[in-house]
Amino acid sequence: MNSIEISCPAKTFVLGEYGVLDGGPAILINSAPRFSCRISRNSGSSASFDFPEKSPVGQWFRKNQDIFRNISLNWFDPYKGKGGLGFSSAQFNILYAYSFLRKKGPLDQVKPLDLWKTYCSLEFEGQAPSGADILSQWIGGVCLFEQNPLTVQSITSSLPDLECVMIHTGVRIKTHEHLKQLKLPVLSELTGLARVGVEAMEQGREGDFIQIVNKYGEVLNQMGFALPEVQKTVQELKSLPETQAVKGCGALSAEVIILFYKKEDGESLKSKISHLDIVSDSLKLTYGIEAHEQSSSKVQSL
Repeated sequence: MNSIEISCPAKTFVLGEYGVLDGGPAILINSAPRFSCRISRNSGSSASFDFPEKSPVGQWFRKNQDIFRNISLNWFDPYKGKGGLGFSSAQFNILYAYSFLRKKGPLDQVKPLDLWKTYCSLEFEGQAPSGADILSQWIGGVCLFEQNPLTVQSITSSLPDLECVMIHTGVRIKTHEHLKQLKLPVLSELTGLARVGVEAMEQGREGDFIQIVNKYGEVLNQMGFALPEVQKTVQELKSLPETQAVKGCGALSAEVIILFYKKEDGESLKSKISHLDIVSDSLKLTYGIEAHEQSSSKVQSL
């Protein structure tokens, strides 16, 4: 294996931010374009990489330096450094996948529970993350994440008339720094809303799903989990007649805004928001981790 390219979807929370830290469910969308890394063997000295010391990918890299000796990493971020789309969790997944391929075998042998336990066993300061983004990007598609018991699966959305667009706000939040200082309040309202939202999506109750997405964003705002400057944009988007549901996503609802609209309203909506930083203008789902051996063009995928 002289060179291998491993890729991973981008992710966006639809429902579940913060509530997932208290055992609630989450729905995440995993989309293209994908993050990737070309990993090549070289004969130089042991490589060193500038991962933050306490980050999950940094910890995994240091714990497995025997595997990452004499290699080079060439990362590709199609979003050019924009936050909120899961680049750091993609880096962890990609290096985990590489180490699994080197030590154990094909990626279809990876058990999500083992991956989740490995991630959760790392050292975290303050509030530990849920691992929802890690497993979501590993599985792909529209992903349902539950912790008790651990369940992660791609689900088929029963909302065929809805499309979504992701908008980057230009705000950057360091999630690990935010979690380090986070003091969680009672989150039962968020977890309850997320459960109803999951049921509405699975059962095709479009009106209920739209209502829950909007309500979830409002409750995040009321609890102080939304930046005022981003909420201003959310409210402006909510006032558009084409908007069905809109909320900020992820840490402090800050970096990405997701907006749902009916397919027939797509052209009208996009003309009105063309001045914004559109990350994805339609739902381009993509699935799982893929590893392409460059020498033989062999593909291994989950």
